Amino acid sequence: MSFWSGEKIASNLASLFTPSDPKRIDCSAYTLTLGPEVFITTDQHFDDDPERGLKLYLDAKDQCRIPPEQFAFLLTEEVITIPGNAIAFISIRARYKFKGLVNVSGFHVDPGWKGRLIFGVYNAGPSPVVLSRGAEMFLIWFADLDRASTSVKKIANPQMTIPDELTEGMSGQVFSPIALSKDVIELKERAVELRDEFSDKHSSILIEVAQLKTDRTERTDGGVRLQVDLDRKVALR
Repeated sequence: MSFWSGEKIASNLASLFTPSDPKRIDCSAYTLTLGPEVFITTDQHFDDDPERGLKLYLDAKDQCRIPPEQFAFLLTEEVITIPGNAIAFISIRARYKFKGLVNVSGFHVDPGWKGRLIFGVYNAGPSPVVLSRGAEMFLIWFADLDRASTSVKKIANPQMTIPDELTEGMSGQVFSPIALSKDVIELKERAVELRDEFSDKHSSILIEVAQLKTDRTERTDGGVRLQVDLDRKVALR
């Protein structure tokens, strides 16, 4: 297996990518861009937009945002065609890795593939990652097989969109460690508030009980004194 040079990519550019741009050849790789669709999971602690958890459609220069600890599916702008005698390898550019994006989908593209690519990513960073349509995000390399293979992808309908079956299981809220940590802090704060409320009520009850005991004692003492006075009057008569 030998990897293609930038010159070989350039000589096959029109058959590999639609659209294609020779300026996007980066050494022995080609740079792919963010396309018209994205899907981002939602964390309501950071984003209460009801449209989150659904596919977003980006026009030219539109932006999207991937919150911390959330997943996303990103569709490429380019339609890629892999020859039957080659295999491709894909990655995210370092500038986006440094922001915290991690590729959690596949790392290769099979011989015979045709269509847009979907990158599954996870934001492991502390801040939201903002992306614009057309952002130069991904790299693809090509390598020759030892022969033209008959075992290739049979693509009847090239992949052009993010399929519903890929997103339907991810459309609910994804609870991130940050969100769970916030919930724990809120529960601890509420526990302290309840403890203080209980302590105040307990003190109030003790005061009320003591007052009732005092009142009862005073009433009892008053009754005894009254009886003694009556007895004295009777004796004097």
